[in-house]
Amino acid sequence: MVNSQIRKGLGFHTTLAANYLAEGKIGDTITREKMTEIIKRSCNPNTRDGQLGLGNVRSAQNYVERQHGIIWDWVRAEQVWRCLADKDRLELARARASQGSRKIKRSNQAATCIDQSKLEKDDRDDLQLLTIQNSFAIKALSNTLKRRVLKSGRPIKTPDYEQLSRLITGDEEPTS
Repeated sequence: MVNSQIRKGLGFHTTLAANYLAEGKIGDTITREKMTEIIKRSCNPNTRDGQLGLGNVRSAQNYVERQHGIIWDWVRAEQVWRCLADKDRLELARARASQGSRKIKRSNQAATCIDQSKLEKDDRDDLQLLTIQNSFAIKALSNTLKRRVLKSGRPIKTPDYEQLSRLITGDEEPTS
């Protein structure tokens, strides 16, 4: 039975989808037709209403992923959404990181083509920080870093903002 509570911050159709998806178990699948019945809106990508319905489902997927740790992904070959097991989640995380890396590289390429002499000081500063952030992300997502970290044999820790700030500015002591 699908929980009928209205979820805060979600619209009616998105809530219906989120209520269903939140009860998913690993390996569960759902077709567009079944989702159309559940959310009372078409999920046919070839219609305007279907585009809206698919948007509701995507929002519900994001909500359920954040709030419940349940991940659903569209399996094109089977034309279903599938509730993912941990191995599948790892593959999805790798794919998302790869997509993110490509977007960051494109952003960095666009940023390096900007004529800084035509920018105000604040915009030049923003551009410089954007370029630094992109460079960090590109290096963080690289296979070279992955190999070096794994080869070190040390425990893997996520750096905090203070550590990253000191690395960028070259400060030895933490800034307050």
